[in-house]
Amino acid sequence: MEANAVNFEELITVNRAAELAQVSPGTIRRWQREQGLGETRMGGKIYTTEGDLQRFARHCTLQAQRPPQETVERLTAILEGE
Repeated sequence: MEANAVNFEELITVNRAAELAQVSPGTIRRWQREQGLGETRMGGKIYTTEGDLQRFARHCTLQAQRPPQETVERLTAILEGE
């Protein structure tokens, strides 16, 4: 598979990502726009993946400007199945 190829089965909506992260959809969009959370655009809709959320949470722990630690911990726990 090409480096930028998308596995459609892994895509989740912004709303689903917000549910997993326990934040608003607007926060997910802001993270995509301003802080590098991965996104895929198809048919006028915006998606991400659970893997992107997990990488973003890990990345945030290394950055001075990051979401609250509680959010990072929730994301990590949810995505690791705890």
